[in-house]
Amino acid sequence: MSNNLSNKLDALVKIVNLLDMRKPLTAATMAETLGVGERTIYRYLRTLQEAGYPIYFDKQQRSYHFAEGFQLKRPEFGPQLYDLFELKRCVINSSSVGIAVFRRSGQCILANDAMGQILRVPREQLLSQNFNTLDSLKCSGLLEVAENILHSGTEQHRELCVPVTTDREIWIACTLTPFESRGAHYLLLVAYDITQLKQAQQHLQDNDSVTWKIMELLPVGIIWSDKSGQVEHFNGHFCERYGWTREDIPTFRLWLHHAYPDPVYRESISRRWKLLRDKALQDGSRTILMEATITCKDGTKRPVTITTRLADDQALAVFTDQPSEY
Repeated sequence: MSNNLSNKLDALVKIVNLLDMRKPLTAATMAETLGVGERTIYRYLRTLQEAGYPIYFDKQQRSYHFAEGFQLKRPEFGPQLYDLFELKRCVINSSSVGIAVFRRSGQCILANDAMGQILRVPREQLLSQNFNTLDSLKCSGLLEVAENILHSGTEQHRELCVPVTTDREIWIACTLTPFESRGAHYLLLVAYDITQLKQAQQHLQDNDSVTWKIMELLPVGIIWSDKSGQVEHFNGHFCERYGWTREDIPTFRLWLHHAYPDPVYRESISRRWKLLRDKALQDGSRTILMEATITCKDGTKRPVTITTRLADDQALAVFTDQPSEY
């Protein structure tokens, strides 16, 4: 069935259901409801009349209606069911989330505009396609996932990279759900476009990679910790110079115990650091500069200058050896 014929049948069904509501119905109202011109409505009405529907024109109200006593044959719950069906169609078509349904054979039988926008193809073109023949789905791995789901009957979630042109690709987060209706098997695809999110993540990763390379080359010791005091990174110079590794000191609390084993000196260092931290946060400088003598892993002691830069959720500490006194 062609898309034009399918759209026409949908329009005819909507018209007879509107007429069955027994309200004055003008050609202009129907045209606005269906999103077509009035001349198209006149053709649809003529088609219905030729098919045997008793549709008459009220000249006084300039509206159309069924003949007195005529009513569509429906079950007792018919009007509610039709209203529910129409509501479901509106929800699917207006959703910003991509929605599509495929037969087990791979033929697309339902798709909303959002799915067409995500896959960069018109919805009408998507409805005419079979996912088994779409090269973009094969390259992304979505076809293999769909086949596994239809075979296993298990819902799956995936983030996939889909090529849409020879030099462009998009990322989608999708949920594929198999279901059965009247003995036939179908596959529901719900998709979100996460291309911008993936690009932002890649940008951050690239920047982080460059940042860490620079830190590894610096001739100073560096510790990076999060807000909770969990150590996230040591650079190579810190480990070479002072002997401690991330495995030795996973938290800031353990660092205090290893670097300042004497409890009296450790308490003095902790108290001084907290005072400097509060002052740095109060004046907005967010930078703490203090001198201390740390104990290396081999037991030797080194006087250092520690410069700590406070961020919202992290802290960067730079250790610089103080010049030896002669």
